[in-house]
Order: sequence, then C-alpha cells, then structure tokens
Amino acid sequence: MNKTAKGAAALAAAAALLLGGAGTYALWNDTESLDGGAVASGELKITGATAGVWRDVSAGGAGTVITDIAGFLVVPGDTLTYTVGATVLAKGDNLSATLTADPTSVTGDAELLADMAITTAVRVGGALVPTITEANDGQTVQTVVTLAFDEASTNVTQLQDLDLADLELVLQQSPR
Repeated sequence: MNKTAKGAAALAAAAALLLGGAGTYALWNDTESLDGGAVASGELKITGATAGVWRDVSAGGAGTVITDIAGFLVVPGDTLTYTVGATVLAKGDNLSATLTADPTSVTGDAELLADMAITTAVRVGGALVPTITEANDGQTVQTVVTLAFDEASTNVTQLQDLDLADLELVLQQSPR
C-alpha cells in the first residue's frame, strides 16, 4: 500500500471512530441565566356603547333626528347616520387600531344591501381620529356610521328591508 492509500485509510478509520462514538462525543458548553425581566400583553376593547341616534342627513348639515328607524322609508340617494359613543381600552406600546362598522352585520334583501355603502368616522372631543392608539386609552369615542343609498338604484330595491338591529362596531388592531 502506498503512502496516499495508507493516509486515506487512516483518515477513514479516524472518521469512523468519531462517527461511531457520536453518542459520547461532546464539546464543552455552559449556560448563564439572564435576568431579562418579564413582558406583559396589552388590551384592545370597546365597552359601554350607548344607545345611538339616527339622523337623516340626505339634505346635508346636521340632519333630522329619526326617532323610529324601523318606520323610516329610504329612497335612492338617501344618507343616514348613526352616532354612538363608547369607551376604548387601548393598552400597548405599539398599538394601532381602527374602529369600523361591520357591513356584514347588516342583513336584508340582497338588492338593497348591494345599493348601500357603509362608512365610519371616529371622533374624540370633536377631532377626527383615523387610528386608535394607546393615547386613546380610556377615552370616549363618538363613532358615526354612515349608510348611503345609491342614487342610481333601480326599481328592484323597492319594498325591500334591511335589518340594522345587529349592526356591529369592530375594533381591530392594524397590521404593521
């Protein structure tokens, strides 16, 4: 056997010994506990929603109060608002959230639903607040939900109904 073959055989034998003894082969190691402290999660919640006020704002301005929404008959081009107050609990150093009306919480006839758009505006102390943050924690927010009925609605939307009894506000953390 030549020197190259003997060297290769010795190397193979050494590798086999190391691999064969893998269960007992160990490197020195150590661990050290760090006093990193603790972390806690925040909170995002809406509470204490008051009874809201419906208004017909079709003509603009503050509009007319609607005392019985179930008795109000909408026509194409109408715009209604529902203003409700609630307290926001928003705790989190990097918290950012939106407060919107859930359009899927309104049920009823498909054609009238299709011709209605829902938008939401949130105000604190009269100022528009597009995003809820920790600065709003404990504040009462006024949420104005606007229902706008398409002016170009066709006759198929006549004599149709919407159920607004389960209209929901959704406070949702915004993705980063």
